[in-house]
Amino acid sequence: MDTSTQVLSKEKMRLIISRLAYEIYEQHFDCERLILAAVTGNGEKLAKKLLDELKLVGCKQASLSRLKIDKQDPVKSEVALQPETELSGAVVVVVDDVLNSGKTLMYALRPLLRYDLLRLQVAVLVDRGHHQFPVGVNFCGYQLATTLQEHIRVSFEPGEEGVYLH
Repeated sequence: MDTSTQVLSKEKMRLIISRLAYEIYEQHFDCERLILAAVTGNGEKLAKKLLDELKLVGCKQASLSRLKIDKQDPVKSEVALQPETELSGAVVVVVDDVLNSGKTLMYALRPLLRYDLLRLQVAVLVDRGHHQFPVGVNFCGYQLATTLQEHIRVSFEPGEEGVYLH
């Protein structure tokens, strides 16, 4: 029996992603290189949608890279940027679907620290607010107060797109 509650519909999610793209572009319209560094999984799906929206609003300098990380064991995971990209002098926005404790993002940021970045920021679709690590969010689509026992699931699958609370 599915006891999930839809928190954001497909349309609401689309509007939020569009707003996030405008916010990112507004802050970085004059930068030479804007790289969305997507955390594998739903972070990558969100980043692709953000990139499409950024292109629609006229952001031609944006590109996408993937931060490959094992979310189940980020401590032991070797985080890799794919494709390997020279990031020095670029604005990098790390993108993930949900910020819970901040652990995944903390480890995802690790390989980016070896570059001389112009700016490093974080964008998430949903921030649950249970931060245990010092990770701030620069671009947040939706803040949702939950209990620690509840789970947020973001789906980009056709027919069930949305954000669900379990």
